[in-house]
Amino acid sequence: MTFPTQIRILALTAASALVVSACTSGGEGPSAQDGAEGEESPDQATWADSPGLVVHTADRETLVIIDPESGEELDRTHLGMEEPFLGFHATGLSALSFSPDFTHMARVDDDRPTVLRLPDMEVVAEYEAAGDGLSTDARVRWTGFSEDGERLRYLGTVGGEQTLHEVEFAAEGAEPEELDTAPEGSPFVPLTGADPLLGGSAYEEFDEKNDGYVEIRGTRVGATSLPEYLRIKVDQEGQGPRSTAIFEDFVLLDDGGYLGFTVKRTGGGGGGKPDIGHAIGFELDENGRVADWWELTEEGDIDAFALSPDEERIALSKDGEVFVIDTDGSGTETVVPTGDEEFRVLGWF
Repeated sequence: MTFPTQIRILALTAASALVVSACTSGGEGPSAQDGAEGEESPDQATWADSPGLVVHTADRETLVIIDPESGEELDRTHLGMEEPFLGFHATGLSALSFSPDFTHMARVDDDRPTVLRLPDMEVVAEYEAAGDGLSTDARVRWTGFSEDGERLRYLGTVGGEQTLHEVEFAAEGAEPEELDTAPEGSPFVPLTGADPLLGGSAYEEFDEKNDGYVEIRGTRVGATSLPEYLRIKVDQEGQGPRSTAIFEDFVLLDDGGYLGFTVKRTGGGGGGKPDIGHAIGFELDENGRVADWWELTEEGDIDAFALSPDEERIALSKDGEVFVIDTDGSGTETVVPTGDEEFRVLGWF
């Protein structure tokens, strides 16, 4: 497996979201049965106490924390869900999400945003989609956590209006607050690494560069431009993809730059799995145009990534194997030894 030696410094501040394939049950996981009622179980006391690289198993039903150096398994929990989640993805309307430290999970049960504690899957908070508990057509399209992991955010739609809510879910008696409201159909961009953006106007820029072109579409609110679609065609040797590459998943970095991913969906229908095929880094100018871009991976079919908390390393997975490389391109990729078990990267904390 070969990666380029020139990789820009990356920073990812939010845990990656997961695509959920169906509503799942609120049943307790195996570890919830280990302790007496009202007592903290041994699993609850130790889960996620040791920071590391978070991966999921090939069956997409179990989370595992591994040491990014040795590959040693630090912790494992079976989610006990009726339907497995579809795996890593960076952007989009995901109804299931994890807190940055993977101690909580949010999902939508009967159109009610619900927060569960890991690993026992105990419900710690749940809310009405519309906020008043009276509307019958209310639904929730997206959940996510704040960077500090203390607040749940969710997008509710009712009566032709979209409302972005936020609530400090661990605070007793806390009620959701409305952050923003826009008509149904207005843009909503839950970009990883940025506060979710509701409303704004669509923009499109097209620039000819060398023997190809760069086309970008996105949403703009005031001076903020967030990409949603990027197409690059470069024919000149040595200038990157020599055919048209389309990027539709993006991450905003702390330094203001972006990551872009070519994502191919395989399998179709509810069983489809998102696979990241190609990754680039890029920068936007003040008008939302692509000012510069560079390749991050030469190989296709990289299916997930996660950045270390110190922003010095990036973990990648492909065909069940996990690799770690330096974000400054100063070293070669290192295989994380995980034995015969196949894993896919989810996050790093």
